[in-house]
Amino acid sequence: MKLRNQWVCLLICGMVMMGIPGSAGAQRPEDKFHSAEACYERLKNDPVRVKYRHNWLMCIDRFTDVYQENPSGAWAAAGLFHAAHLYEELYKRSQNPSDRHEAVDLYQRILKRFPRSSYSRKAALALEGLNSRKGEPPKEEVRGKEAEIKKEPDRANSITGIRFWSNPTYTRVVVDVSEEVGYTYKLLEKDPTLNRPRRLYVDLEKTRLEKDITNVVPIHDDLLSEVRAGQHQPDLARVVVDI
Repeated sequence: MKLRNQWVCLLICGMVMMGIPGSAGAQRPEDKFHSAEACYERLKNDPVRVKYRHNWLMCIDRFTDVYQENPSGAWAAAGLFHAAHLYEELYKRSQNPSDRHEAVDLYQRILKRFPRSSYSRKAALALEGLNSRKGEPPKEEVRGKEAEIKKEPDRANSITGIRFWSNPTYTRVVVDVSEEVGYTYKLLEKDPTLNRPRRLYVDLEKTRLEKDITNVVPIHDDLLSEVRAGQHQPDLARVVVDI
């Protein structure tokens, strides 16, 4: 199988969302929000950094962290809205359908989870704008925009980040990779004799794990325990989701 949109999305349905408490000493949601805002300000004012996709995803992750810190808190809708807005801005540059899909998904989540928030109206207007754009730009224009979002120079195919969202009906795990990658996957049943839970693993071909990423991400909702990544072989990265 080939992955063409620069990310692996593992969509697992049938859960009831649970709040994920922050660890002791963790930043407050409002502090995380202001930190994410500062990340975006630095990005949009830097003509070099703004060209690279991983810089956009870093700021997006900071906004989604605001939501994940307290999914029912006062800053949750703001975090989701700004993450969606950044995906929309990234889509304008990349013309990558996956970026538009992520923006739409986050805007729709705001409408469902925060219908009384002021961000609900903003999300509805943003969706209206996205849906009203009919047709595709000329191929020459698309090629020009795609050239603006470049891979980091001298970077081999690699896993650059792991993210997740818990929702009322599913948990989404996203593994960011630097370029198109072949992959295989397998679902393994629970093995009580080895004390192993039911799990899904995905092997990414000709891929390496970035040294500075968090390779174990706790989830602990009603469906998933954690997701972790490791260098299974010199040219094969493995992502495991414990169910």
